Amino acid sequence: GTKVRAYDFQPMSDRPDRFVEGIIEEVGYFADFGFKGYRIKVEKDTAWPKNPREEVFTPVEMLFDFENRLEAI
Repeated sequence: GTKVRAYDFQPMSDRPDRFVEGIIEEVGYFADFGFKGYRIKVEKDTAWPKNPREEVFTPVEMLFDFENRLEAI
């Protein structure tokens, strides 16, 4: 039930930030994707503002991860 912001890509000064904001609805292992992570019900989607995704699956940790990719808001 925590509200979070999950970045699609690492924020950089030369491009707009891409992220979703929403509520964590599930934490666990998602076999279809092959990772442990979070299922987030999307409330705001900066990548697709006109047709936002309903939910996203965000891994706990990725190979090329960056600090604060997932943050509570």
